[in-house]
Amino acid sequence: MIYHKHESGTEGGIQLDTCETPGESGKAGDLPDAGELASWRGGLPRAPNAWANAMGAAGDACHWFIPALVALYAKYVILIPGRGLEIAQRAMPQTLALGGSEIDRWHAFSFFRMDLLVGCILVPAAYFLVALFLPRKWSSRISWSSSAILALMIYIQIQAMETTGSYISLHTLRVAVSWGLHEPLANTSFLSWGIVVVVCVLAASSPLITGALKKRVQGKDAASFSDRAALLWKRSGLAIAFGAFAVTALAWAPASPAIVFHRSAMIVALRAYLDAGPVEAGKAGEFAREMSALTIPQLEERYRELVHAPLSARDANYWAKAHGYNVIFFILETTPTRFLSVTGDLDAFPNLRQLREESFVPTQHYTTFPVTHRALYSLFGSLYPSPGDLSLPEKHAKVALPGMFRALAAKGYQTAAYMPFRWNGEYDDQMFEMLGVNRLIYPDAAIFSNVVEASNAGKNWREARFERDRSALALMEKDLTDWLSHGTNFAAVFLPQVGHVPLPLPDGDAPRSESQVLSQEKTILQTEDAWLGDLVQLLKSRHELAHTLIIVTGDHGIRVANEDPVFTPGLIDDYSFQVPFLLYAPGVVGQTKWIPWVTSHIDVPPTVLDLLGIDGERELMEGAPLWTPGIAGRSTYFFASRMLGADGYHRDAKFFMWNELSGFAYSNPNLHFNLLDPLPQYSGPASNIVESVSQMSSLQQALEDKLAASYPAH
Repeated sequence: MIYHKHESGTEGGIQLDTCETPGESGKAGDLPDAGELASWRGGLPRAPNAWANAMGAAGDACHWFIPALVALYAKYVILIPGRGLEIAQRAMPQTLALGGSEIDRWHAFSFFRMDLLVGCILVPAAYFLVALFLPRKWSSRISWSSSAILALMIYIQIQAMETTGSYISLHTLRVAVSWGLHEPLANTSFLSWGIVVVVCVLAASSPLITGALKKRVQGKDAASFSDRAALLWKRSGLAIAFGAFAVTALAWAPASPAIVFHRSAMIVALRAYLDAGPVEAGKAGEFAREMSALTIPQLEERYRELVHAPLSARDANYWAKAHGYNVIFFILETTPTRFLSVTGDLDAFPNLRQLREESFVPTQHYTTFPVTHRALYSLFGSLYPSPGDLSLPEKHAKVALPGMFRALAAKGYQTAAYMPFRWNGEYDDQMFEMLGVNRLIYPDAAIFSNVVEASNAGKNWREARFERDRSALALMEKDLTDWLSHGTNFAAVFLPQVGHVPLPLPDGDAPRSESQVLSQEKTILQTEDAWLGDLVQLLKSRHELAHTLIIVTGDHGIRVANEDPVFTPGLIDDYSFQVPFLLYAPGVVGQTKWIPWVTSHIDVPPTVLDLLGIDGERELMEGAPLWTPGIAGRSTYFFASRMLGADGYHRDAKFFMWNELSGFAYSNPNLHFNLLDPLPQYSGPASNIVESVSQMSSLQQALEDKLAASYPAH
């Protein structure tokens, strides 16, 4: 705003105010008269008020170009080598009506057309129109703050895509932040310099900073600055607008049919915050409606039909052969078979080697979900987790499911889970209570070590992890000693966290090589093997080792690129799902009993109950005892769409995967896929894979909703 300023003892002068439009201050004297609006200086007329407002509104709209550029980078991340562009080059040249086998740069540029249309034209135009009708002070603040928030939200999704191959939901983001705050120094390696750059750019574009800079410059020669700024803005603004329209028009020029990669990355990324659902729903909606109309018995029947589940039958070789035994679960955090192969050389792990001599050992054992919370739900409940954004305990806390722990409690067993700390970011407490675990035990840091007490914020988080796990183990040994002294049966779960990435070793925060990862993991596992040896010695001293089932397994494998440099985002893989497993059963098997077919965490509860000779609380179990030959002909599922962007299954000696973001399907004899080698989209095999995954996903989602209504906790 330009106005004459008169002060006693001074001559009239001209001052430029860029923060308020005429009349905002409420002073009538601030309003310019007709002579001022028409005044000339240096041959340039003063801009009328309407034009000044338009320029101000255009300036507010320019804030949006920061998230627009971030969104364009999000599309680039999807299309970089190993992702969308090369997938399209191999699978879709016929769809794009191209003569050759490659997509040229002209057609590749068309993948940005929606991003350019939305980010560079439609949204800035909407900002401009809104700014015209709002006071300058508010329009500037609203445009900058909303642009800053959206830029950060899009950048977070870029990080998620680069590290896992999938966008995340607000729920997943909340869980990640909660875990990061639990061990802040341990998780600094997951941060990126890119977030610092984005924050600095946004801060530099803040109306407070830009306004202060303008006022500082204007103080030297306000009128001259005003003229130069108006002329520069007019020319640069027109150039920016023309460039945006021209580039967008070029992106729309190629005659390319719309495919999944033409979608606006900004819209897809922001939509993912709401539910993180698949981009291509396909028949998923139909299956969801169909499954929701079924009862629990009908859903169970559909499950058996869909997966070709083996018929339930007692095997006289194993039924009740461990009657009256105690049960110990030793769960290795983030331990894929690549870190620990119980089918190979165990010389470095003497206690595991000893147990293997009288154990059931599947050669291909898999978790159901690469997240501890849902993996344990399957391991202890014999149920697949829903691949939806929220797990059953997160949606319905007050549920009491029948299952292994309730069956054991009914036979007089004490059931307890021992964990190094209480972190309920994913409702772990509710999950254990839902499954019937009587006691959840956490060590009190203050009574064990000062290292533990200061671990959350201190630099000694590595030492604290060991201390916390040892503390939890000590509490478990105390309870075992008491139960054994009184002849009380028990089922105890030990959940050490020392193996959680980043590893608690003094290696700094620099990225690790694959050899360093394996070496450090071996050191961690040797420590855990020693802890297992402590439990074995305790049982031996009480003459109870021969009457105890011991299950050693991993919860899941690697899920994030930060955890290991060889991890490939965007697919389900052995590295994420295949985990070590052995079930020590002394007196039941006299030597290692190898299980040659694919087995799953859902098969563990019926195995344990069969060995103990307990028949109740099985009506919901989706697994079968490990030794059941019919498992070889079953479809075994792997869910990770909310973590890795893909789901899949095993059937007839082959593995299948559907990447929900790209919409492509894959098949391979091993659980390892090449993202650049999908099946032809919309082909019969690809459609069958998508349909099978969608049906199973819808079935599990409907089942969880029915369970919440049918098994309320009292």
